[in-house]
Amino acid sequence: MHAMDPRVIIAVLLVLVLTGSTVADEECYEHTEVIECNGSCFEVVKPMLAHFRELKSGADKKKEIQENKEEIKRKDDIQNKRDAEIQEKTEQAKSKDFQNKNLTSQINVLSQNLTITIEKLGKCVDPNPCNNVSKDIYQIRLPGVSAFEAPCNGSGWMVIQRRMDGRVNFNRNWVEYRDGFGNLAGEFFLGLEKLHLITQSRQHELLIHLGKLDGSTAFEKYDNFRIGSEKDSYPLQSVGNPTGGAGDTLTKYHLNMKFSTIDRDNDVAYRNCASYMGGGLITVDTAPFLIGPS
Repeated sequence: MHAMDPRVIIAVLLVLVLTGSTVADEECYEHTEVIECNGSCFEVVKPMLAHFRELKSGADKKKEIQENKEEIKRKDDIQNKRDAEIQEKTEQAKSKDFQNKNLTSQINVLSQNLTITIEKLGKCVDPNPCNNVSKDIYQIRLPGVSAFEAPCNGSGWMVIQRRMDGRVNFNRNWVEYRDGFGNLAGEFFLGLEKLHLITQSRQHELLIHLGKLDGSTAFEKYDNFRIGSEKDSYPLQSVGNPTGGAGDTLTKYHLNMKFSTIDRDNDVAYRNCASYMGGGLITVDTAPFLIGPS
């Protein structure tokens, strides 16, 4: 068996597939005429073969394009999924950022409120507004009583009573001495209830500053001044240790004595010393305290 030219085989196959048999084609199938058909048959099928190749190439390209489209779509789907995940995480981050800002704002408000509360509690528990302030009238807050004003002398002392020229009448009743009276810029008495609350909150010193008509001055200082409650008639519970040159009368005559006014006699004398001498007194009749008559 001898080898056959491949081109003849291809041509024969194409003719069988693409078209019906013709006289010339049938002759090409004859084994004895293969050599004579070789050239003429190939010339006939050559354009068809080229067209077939073009069709196959087009089909391959179309398939490749379709595969590329599917690959692009697959990648687009993956990218869209990633974009959706990124968007979701971005929204979550924004939500957390908003929550954090909201929490920060709430913390700031709570911190401010806490600071204000601490300041108020500090004033209530430890009323000492006259430290490091200039000479002026300041507001004081204490538990159990509405805020009230009191003058500071500029050197750390709160002024609780001032008598200078007799313009204010100190011959007052119990309620007036309890609540206080007078002009804070001039002559006044701060009030027994305020003194009780102030001196009960912490240890306080009492400074008595006396001035004479000749211009000379004297003072007496006590290191533990405390006034009792109204229930006990505002007794002088403590004065502590005295120092100074004005003379110590509180320790000798007034310690533990109750307060008396013209309408409430609490002294130990046989008569109402407050009514007799004029003013409000912590007294044993013979030694009136400084709130008495001028």
